[in-house]
Amino acid sequence: MTNPPETSATSEKRSNLFDFWDELPNVAMLELPFKLMSSHKVRPAILKILREGLEDSGRIRHGLNVKEIKGLLQEIEGINMSQTNLYFHLGVLEKNGLIKIVERITEGRHKVAYYGRTAKGIITRDPEESLENYRKRFMWAGRFAKVENPEINLDQMMSLADEYLRIKQRRDKALGKWLSNHEEKISSHNISFYELFEFIKTLDSVNPEYVAFLRKVAEILEIELESEKHT
Repeated sequence: MTNPPETSATSEKRSNLFDFWDELPNVAMLELPFKLMSSHKVRPAILKILREGLEDSGRIRHGLNVKEIKGLLQEIEGINMSQTNLYFHLGVLEKNGLIKIVERITEGRHKVAYYGRTAKGIITRDPEESLENYRKRFMWAGRFAKVENPEINLDQMMSLADEYLRIKQRRDKALGKWLSNHEEKISSHNISFYELFEFIKTLDSVNPEYVAFLRKVAEILEIELESEKHT
């Protein structure tokens, strides 16, 4: 005897709460305002809970509903929050591509939404904050150089800051591609995508594109840094 179509469909949806995780990319790079995650501790906590999942029938289920997320937030993170406020934060995370609704399953008289991550590892960057910081640094460097050479153009320094950020964004995309190419090994050995990404960026600081640009800036500012000579 076969199950009615609705029962069969519901069973398939419940299975997807487990299976969708295997289809997710291992890493995703998203450009988001820094305050999106830092201003509310519940948001990174939600992402952590969805990454770790919930044991269910001997398996780990990464698709969770609001009631389950609320309970784990209180149990694991010590965060007590109403479902109304939790829905708000889930909406923010969903709108910005960090999580998604995996399934909507009919339970009693209601359709219950189950949420999951959009990638197993998520790296976020704030391009606007970076640009503001770089512009400040280039401006102060320009002011210092102008003391020695009044002909230094401070407006040019702002353009150089923009150019530097464009180079950095291109390199970050290239490094993100490198992570994607190695994501299976990284994930299977429980290595932090974020920490590895930061380390690889440090190695990439000697990339010829960076070096050529910084030499150009040093020449414009007429700043010479002496290397220590060892005898």
